[in-house]
Amino acid sequence: MKPQNDILEPGCPETDFFYYNMPATFRTRKALELFTAAERAGLLCWAATNQSTIDNWHLLEESGLDAGPEPEPDFRIQPAQAGPIKIRAQLAYWCKLASSYLGIDRGATTNWKPFEILFGKGLKGTLHDIRYTAQDPDDARQEYTRPIDEFFATLNTSTNEQ
Repeated sequence: MKPQNDILEPGCPETDFFYYNMPATFRTRKALELFTAAERAGLLCWAATNQSTIDNWHLLEESGLDAGPEPEPDFRIQPAQAGPIKIRAQLAYWCKLASSYLGIDRGATTNWKPFEILFGKGLKGTLHDIRYTAQDPDDARQEYTRPIDEFFATLNTSTNEQ
């Protein structure tokens, strides 16, 4: 059995999509498993960032106008619309735990750069917002972090069993 942190290489149909749409830091087997598990758990999903361009192209085609070549989707991973991640601070919290899980931390500091490539700048700055979203900061923190903590607890359990 190969180690979980194998570097992914292009040319493998089951990993090419992930390989070409993720920053280099996440091109490992362990990262693929993490993001796949997050997608299955309804935390994250893949979406085309140029969906409106694709939709407009289809409308032009249907109307009989020459729309030119069909645009390729530009995929990006984002929080799932119906998932438990509702505010940016929750996404930042997920990224903080994911950084530790993947072993890409810089000492005791979260490595924000690859996550900010995926989700946009300013994640680190939003992390503290969990505490300021309700009257009782501790209850708010638990409410917003519980699904993410449960996801990583389940993930750690399933990973340790293998």
